Amino acid sequence: MDRPLAVGFGDVTVTKNGKYLYSEMSYRRKNGDPSEYPTAQYAEDMAAKEPDEDWRVVFDGPMHGESYQRQNGKWVLIDSNRGFA
Repeated sequence: MDRPLAVGFGDVTVTKNGKYLYSEMSYRRKNGDPSEYPTAQYAEDMAAKEPDEDWRVVFDGPMHGESYQRQNGKWVLIDSNRGFA
């Protein structure tokens, strides 16, 4: 839960039922170049309030990417890839 919702070059998104609730790029545009980003705990706090929804966190980095889905109160890796570069 301590992992920052940031990859630096790329994007991290949090969605609920396919609707974007957080984007690293949007956060950076709004806050300049922050020294700290929200962590995965931010996503967990939102998801815990509505556990029956489809929550996902996607890390889309240049060298690797991962997609997590919240299932039965736990974040489960559902996809990984080699990134976009």
